Amino acid sequence: MQRVIPVLLASTAASVSAQTTILSFTFSDLNGSFVPSSTRSDEGTFSALADADSVSGSGLNTNGDVTRLVGPGADSAEFEDGFVASSSFADVNITMTVTSLDTVDNTGTGVGTFAITDADGDVLGGTLSGSFSDSPAPGLPAIPGFIFFNGFLTDVGFTTTSGSTSTFDGTDGGSFSTDFPAAEPFEGAFVQLSFGGGTSFFNGSGFSDVSTQASGILIPTPASAALLAAGGLAAVRRRR
Repeated sequence: MQRVIPVLLASTAASVSAQTTILSFTFSDLNGSFVPSSTRSDEGTFSALADADSVSGSGLNTNGDVTRLVGPGADSAEFEDGFVASSSFADVNITMTVTSLDTVDNTGTGVGTFAITDADGDVLGGTLSGSFSDSPAPGLPAIPGFIFFNGFLTDVGFTTTSGSTSTFDGTDGGSFSTDFPAAEPFEGAFVQLSFGGGTSFFNGSGFSDVSTQASGILIPTPASAALLAAGGLAAVRRRR
């Protein structure tokens, strides 16, 4: 199993830091894969999915949390190691179409969607877009063997499954209300780091079973941010 070193990319996060952060999420040991296009060498599909070694034999056991940071009831929904093997609903699915892979600058563009499903089928999801690089941030040197993705989240919201509750529930305890003072959709920054693939990714070569970490933060849209400020709500530090 290939491992991942967590790195926080400041370039997109800085653009939302001045506003109220209402939610954050982090997942480790997602199963990262890249399937090259059959018609173009500079395109393909990247995905990072929740996994459990007992199911796939990949050696990966995804774990993480989704944390509400504002308002009454701020709490973390916890997801234990390999939670997909023991839960009927819980899942993480990040999928991107990758284009413009460049073997000279080791860069590429990614556009896609993400969906985090809780223990009883409620989904936190939206769209994402950004760029891949072998450098953790502009101006920093490349780190051989690592692939970084730095981008934005848009049109983010909760979908409540019929029969479930209006809370987002972890498989290993913890839950929070999905009723936020600010109206959906939310926006935010998304940071995803995968280990492995290296420059072969930018050459359009495929890989699978690569340990991948995904992290993100959400803010209200600008109009909703003003509403939050008027209500006197403030973000609190994450417990984890």
